[in-house]
Formats: sequence, C-alpha cells, structure tokens
Amino acid sequence: MVIRSEVSRLRKNGLSFEEAVGAVADDLNVDDRTVSRLISHGKS
Repeated sequence: MVIRSEVSRLRKNGLSFEEAVGAVADDLNVDDRTVSRLISHGKS
C-alpha cells in the first residue's frame, strides 16, 4: 500500500509511471521491475 501511494504521489507531481517507479525503486534499493510487480500484485 505504501509503495503504491508513493508512486501515485509522484505521478500527481508530473512524473511518468516509469519515472515514478524508478524513483521509488531507487529509494528502496530494488529493481524497477520489483516495484512494478508489487504494485500489480497488490502487495504494496
């Protein structure tokens, strides 16, 4: 839930989905794909 809300917040600030996912992934020190997977599977 937290990851999804952070991506949403960044999207509202004008970032593309990919940019927002990348920024969150960098903050969490994980791969972009991991963040995307967590969002799509509802585990965030």
